[in-house]
Amino acid sequence: MNKVIIKTQFKLYFFLIVIAFIGDIFRRLAMYSNFSFTRYTTLSKIIFISVSFFCLVFFYRKFTLKDKLKVNIIKLMLCLSLIYVIGHFNSNNSLSVLYENFEFLAKYFFLPYLLILFIDLRNDGIAIERLIKLFEVLFFINLGAILVGYVFNVDVFQAYDSGKRFGYKGIYSMSGQTSIYFILMALYYSHNLILKKYDRIVFLKLVIVIFGSFLIGTKRIYLFVPILIIYYLFFLGGYKKKITYQFGIPIFAGTFLLFLLIKRDIQRTFDVLYSIYDTKGFLSSLTSYRSDLLTEIYTTTIVNDWTFLNFLFGGLDFRILRTEMGFVDLFLFFGLIGFLIYLYFYRILFQFKFSHSFYWFFLISLIVIVFFADAFILEANIPILFLLLCFYFYNHEQGESRKI
Repeated sequence: MNKVIIKTQFKLYFFLIVIAFIGDIFRRLAMYSNFSFTRYTTLSKIIFISVSFFCLVFFYRKFTLKDKLKVNIIKLMLCLSLIYVIGHFNSNNSLSVLYENFEFLAKYFFLPYLLILFIDLRNDGIAIERLIKLFEVLFFINLGAILVGYVFNVDVFQAYDSGKRFGYKGIYSMSGQTSIYFILMALYYSHNLILKKYDRIVFLKLVIVIFGSFLIGTKRIYLFVPILIIYYLFFLGGYKKKITYQFGIPIFAGTFLLFLLIKRDIQRTFDVLYSIYDTKGFLSSLTSYRSDLLTEIYTTTIVNDWTFLNFLFGGLDFRILRTEMGFVDLFLFFGLIGFLIYLYFYRILFQFKFSHSFYWFFLISLIVIVFFADAFILEANIPILFLLLCFYFYNHEQGESRKI
């Protein structure tokens, strides 16, 4: 691959990380100040796509068209576009519905578009590490905003406007985005500690990320952290290691003190969840009513209106009905054929060899996250970090292979 193209891709990725962060800042301020225009995250993506598409067409079009993998991705995106049209017209939706649901199609297409742009970067370990460091700096700036928001009760950094639930998301525009970023960063630091030489700074960052994640107030964080600890203790034999007890006792003490500090605040979240459990049951509480939305869509739309073609090509009007469960919504939008095509994009990313149990833990964690939340697939900011992590794991595995 041409070094000039790799440099261009690096600069574009750098630009994407920065402009997405700026878009988040402006959206948070616009939402808090009740501006008439708030879609600054969308605007930031439009600017990036315009710049990157110009580079794609005029700077390395020939290299792209010679790459079979990228050509296949383009073909599959065209197939998904056709599936999108067939599904909507088969559901007797009007042209206005087709047009208004295009927003969701664009969000689904952001991941494969980034693959076309940046898949070559996965072979450049230095570029990947620099981009992760940049993201890390902005991530910790947001973590600082979360801490400031909690300590000084700053409304603009809160995750839930109603005040019934506890949580702070800082500068990031969505609480789902914030919690997934925290989980991905925890997985990144865990990978470094498990598969690389132990580093105290990395360990300290992991501890800070885990402690900071408790302030977000989302269920997936409270589920992920215990699972991560169980994985370390029992699947990696952490309970046998001396270092576990050296650091485990002060960390446990710090966690206990933090829990005492935010106990009343966390209780607000669990009071809301218990209220849902008391009235709707465990499944509704666990999924925050997503299971109820799925039941409603099944009984009112799928049973009454869907034909066999809908199961193949989808066709749900996402403006009105959406389960907010990643895999389910993906199926409802594209049908079975589109669902399987879309999974191929993730298969491209998972090119590392799964030579260590950590990679299976990483994959299973993501499947659980996607199942219970659509933010992982539909939130356009998530692939920015997700791609970097997959590239990082791939590059690490390639490096290990070369050592053998």
